[in-house]
Amino acid sequence: MPRKTPFKPRKVTVSVTMRADISAKVSMPLAIAGSIWEARDPLCGGTFVRQRPDIADALTDIICDSADLVAFFTGPGGAFMKYLNLGAALWPVIEVAAAHHVYHSIAVEAPDSDAGAPAGRYAA
Repeated sequence: MPRKTPFKPRKVTVSVTMRADISAKVSMPLAIAGSIWEARDPLCGGTFVRQRPDIADALTDIICDSADLVAFFTGPGGAFMKYLNLGAALWPVIEVAAAHHVYHSIAVEAPDSDAGAPAGRYAA
């Protein structure tokens, strides 16, 4: 029976410029999320905002150890930017859903008891 060789991840070389780009891409969503959290909960969110640089650095270290993650963040396919664009498109939906279902800061008005549309609105 052949011996299995241990998995050895591909070695990746990350330039200072690439590392800075990855760090910025990691830091941006953390800053946005932290600001929102801080607005709702100054104690916990504020602590997160103060720790954000260290969190981003730690995540960047992890990303830079993986050729696949480096390619995701910096590759020619621009996968990260595609996901960022999706997040930006979904953001208004997330805000309304959170305000309605989590924070209960907005409510939908009950429909009128009159089930039909006003008769004068439509020509006969």
